[in-house]
Amino acid sequence: MEIQASHLSQSKRQLLQLMRRVGDGRLEAFSIAGGEPQLDPVPAVVFELRIGGPPAKFMQPQSGFALKAPVNDLLDLLTRLGTARVEWLEVRGGLPVRLRVTGVALDATDRR
Repeated sequence: MEIQASHLSQSKRQLLQLMRRVGDGRLEAFSIAGGEPQLDPVPAVVFELRIGGPPAKFMQPQSGFALKAPVNDLLDLLTRLGTARVEWLEVRGGLPVRLRVTGVALDATDRR
């Protein structure tokens, strides 16, 4: 079943928008409570920019798109984590690729 971004909670939609705007980089220092990202205050954003290469593409957030598998995996993981502190979320091409968290029970993660 295809999940649409418009069916997500506001905080999850905001997280997706941040990831798309970052493109390549990291979101740092935010919390998860009840499986929902807490984005107030806004996480620190670290952009990775290439020097001498093609200019970075900044993806414009959209509301009615279907979620890709890495996004679904991230949202499922946030739900399983419940409450935790995100040290950083690495983003490539606007999609999540790695997450470092603290304050979570080991059985909440499957350490892929």
